[in-house]
Amino acid sequence: MSTDAPTRQGSDGSKETKHNPMINAFVALSIDPVATVHALEDPVATSEAEKLPCKTYIGLIHTYHGLPSSHDPFTQTSICLVGQGLPPHSEEYFSQPSMSIPLSPGAEHPLGRDPLNLTNPLPWPNCYVYTWAKVKARIRSAQYDDSLIVSKISNNQDWWRKTYFIRMDRDTQCGLQSVSRSSTQVVETTSAHDTQASTDAGPDWQVVYARLATSYRDQDAEIQSCAVSRGDSTTWSLDSSSDIDASKDEYMMGVMAAMLSLNSTPSVMTVVDAWYDLSRASTIPDPQGFLEERKALEE
Repeated sequence: MSTDAPTRQGSDGSKETKHNPMINAFVALSIDPVATVHALEDPVATSEAEKLPCKTYIGLIHTYHGLPSSHDPFTQTSICLVGQGLPPHSEEYFSQPSMSIPLSPGAEHPLGRDPLNLTNPLPWPNCYVYTWAKVKARIRSAQYDDSLIVSKISNNQDWWRKTYFIRMDRDTQCGLQSVSRSSTQVVETTSAHDTQASTDAGPDWQVVYARLATSYRDQDAEIQSCAVSRGDSTTWSLDSSSDIDASKDEYMMGVMAAMLSLNSTPSVMTVVDAWYDLSRASTIPDPQGFLEERKALEE
């Protein structure tokens, strides 16, 4: 990040400082444990947080949920973590390899999703957005110079394609969570009436996932071709030739975020530092590590 804050021209001719990274840009990010627990005003929690080692991850800025305020100088942000290779099957996080979007040319995908078009390739091979690992965090306000962005999504078509894939994969993930809760309730009910050890190993998650994924395959293919069904036998297509007007889009997102901002009280949401300089991460750690670091702070 530069020492001079980039500015925008205000309606009154004044300069406005930009304090947050651009939506759809890739960043390096790392949890700040001490800042995360600061609002607790608990010396023990602070002492424990100081001992927590945190890695530097790679993420894609997805959207904002609020704006900084005088008592909470952070931007609440949704970030999709990036990993190398398809994500593994995980019963803990209800994730599957298909819950991802390729970023590298030639990267394969179980549902045939094409890689997102980027302004520049990421400096690592075989990269994927892990759609199941979309996290909400508070990014510390800093002076961001968008001219230093290494890579970002290059056009509106892929911006919306990313958004739909994230939504679809989240629906599938919620479906797996629902099946898990139902299975747990059945086991608990059975245990209350039967002292015998249960031999039921629980649902076959691969079978459950296959059933849930079937309903999304046709829609996935339709989005892949950039035509989304509206339920009335008509379709609309995204303009693949239009580049993102970053200043206009971010201005509108900022207005919406300001209207919806809930930063009225100090927050203990995870605090991260973010940088456009991707070289801060020599390798890409497993995104699951970020979730484990966050869980350690919550305990």
